Amino acid sequence: MTLAKTKPGKGLTLLEFAVPVPGPDEVLIKIAASGICGSDVHIYEWAPGYEWIADAMPLIPGHEVAGIVVGRGAEVTGFALGDGVVCLPGAGCGKCELCRRGLIAVCAAKRQIGLHRHGAFAEYVAVPAAACVSLPKNMNLVLAALTEPLTVSLRAVKRAGDLQGKNVAVMGAGTIGLGVAHFASVAQARVWLFGKEQDQAKYKIAESLGATGWVNVDRENLQAAGERITGKQGFDVVFDCTGVSSLIQKCFELTRIAGQVVAVGIYPAPVQINLRDMVRQEKNLITSYGYTRSIFEEVIARISQADGYQNLITHTYKLEDGLEAMELAARRTAGKIMLRP
Repeated sequence: MTLAKTKPGKGLTLLEFAVPVPGPDEVLIKIAASGICGSDVHIYEWAPGYEWIADAMPLIPGHEVAGIVVGRGAEVTGFALGDGVVCLPGAGCGKCELCRRGLIAVCAAKRQIGLHRHGAFAEYVAVPAAACVSLPKNMNLVLAALTEPLTVSLRAVKRAGDLQGKNVAVMGAGTIGLGVAHFASVAQARVWLFGKEQDQAKYKIAESLGATGWVNVDRENLQAAGERITGKQGFDVVFDCTGVSSLIQKCFELTRIAGQVVAVGIYPAPVQINLRDMVRQEKNLITSYGYTRSIFEEVIARISQADGYQNLITHTYKLEDGLEAMELAARRTAGKIMLRP
């Protein structure tokens, strides 16, 4: 059983696919859990910018995956049958200068599961062994499926530099924003999560993961909240995890002189910013995209050794009920939604 995109327009279809046969350099994974990402929701809704995947249909989405190795190609070493693994969405070519620097997420030759090839909304998936990362023995595989989105969060926090003692704002209460709020608090920052009325359940999750507080922007003016929290000094760092193009300038307005904005979201339209004021006040813009293998390994260690990450998961559905799960995800009120075969 799989959940596949079969035609343009809103929706996915439950289909029977044959169990994939791993290629010489691939492993076959029996999926334990796969998370629904915002990009999967965009595919489901057929949002602008995803038309290019029509050539790959029928396509199985899903890239937040954890499971067990049950088959491997003749060239695969380093993984045994029965090993628990998570997957990098794309492995990169392994040869270019970016890959040599560990920046596999921005390799031009990267082919991502769930977009360029079949993904994890299925019972089995075949992926390059180079894209797999081993899990500790007996690690909870449902929690392990949180690894991929949390690597995006942790990389963004690392891109911001030393956050100890700083006032930090996080825009957006999705899984990435919640992860940023968590890892920034682990870095000993004071963190406020900014969200909407529909995010009520997520504010409690943020607090459980270390956030200092939260702001409901449907009830309080953004600028007024920032001035209240920082005594009109501005935040040292503002992370934008929304992908809302019109919000970036407001993020800079919330930032103190010589502060910085970290852009984590994917923006559907060009962004307008007041560069003159940025220059005069030495405010910096940093971008962060994707993951590295070393950050995958760090997140796995954190999830396996600490409590609280289970709070990110608010709903779990059987794969056969995946359409109901996608509708819930599309309402953007839930935390992380997991699909299980």
